[in-house]
Amino acid sequence: MKNLKKILSLVLALAMALSLMTVAFAKDTGDFADGDDVTYAEAVDVMATVGVFNGVGDGTNFDPKGTLTREQAAKIITYMIMGQAQADKLVATIAPFADVSADRWSAGAIAYCSSEGIMNGTGSGKFNPTGELTGLQFAKMLLVALGYDADIEKMTGAAWGLATSKLAYAVELDDGMDDINLTAPMTREQAAQMAFTTMQTPTVRYPDKGSTISVNGAVVEFGAREAEYVTSTIAKEQTISDTRLSNTKDFTIEFAEKYCPKLERKGDLDAFGRPSYTWTYDKKEIGTYIDTDLFYGEFTGKVTG
Repeated sequence: MKNLKKILSLVLALAMALSLMTVAFAKDTGDFADGDDVTYAEAVDVMATVGVFNGVGDGTNFDPKGTLTREQAAKIITYMIMGQAQADKLVATIAPFADVSADRWSAGAIAYCSSEGIMNGTGSGKFNPTGELTGLQFAKMLLVALGYDADIEKMTGAAWGLATSKLAYAVELDDGMDDINLTAPMTREQAAQMAFTTMQTPTVRYPDKGSTISVNGAVVEFGAREAEYVTSTIAKEQTISDTRLSNTKDFTIEFAEKYCPKLERKGDLDAFGRPSYTWTYDKKEIGTYIDTDLFYGEFTGKVTG
């Protein structure tokens, strides 16, 4: 009887441990206690599954309306580029900023984003890790991650906001968020949606970033060439989009195709025959979601009931 009690105790402990693991590693909105409050369910489902977004605190809640902080944004970007496992290995041997100690949970991500020109400090050697982040600031981070150069695109200096907003709207980082105010603090679910859009956006590079030479004491500057899409001639690399350039017929390389190749999006029809996308990660299905641009734009103005 004593042995039976011990076995039952172990089984109960194991069951409790597994239940805690399920909460801590939520895969979609249904795993969060506040999942019904999430507006951008597709984005949260996909970004949680690939490990870019996690729950808050003990992982029970996603906190969709919670404000994104600067250090959270740094962590998100590193997860997007490196994957969660590798990003969590980032360490800072010295404090990257006066208000960010080397042993702070976000120090490695902050140091990485700072070194890559993705984020800057707030002045006086400080970073303000728990400070709010606006949609415009997050958009700039995502644009740099896509390959855009902040200096070349004039996303620095006094007019950085105007240049950033123009470029963000041009590449449609606001897709699915028609009412977003980029100058306002960004919520966690808005950040998930914008990061999700970035995953599907083509990456870019610069054939020439310009140079400066000195000739007989005179400084001559050669301007940078415009950013161009990163492309491939291999169709099998297209896990997100099969978009091709009209002149070369090469395929554009979307962000997720470069940094998260296990994530795939395929055109599909849902159970009601509506044009949709099915997302999979590492060959496991995440879900099927209506292609709202196509469905609402070409099939009907609105669906009710």
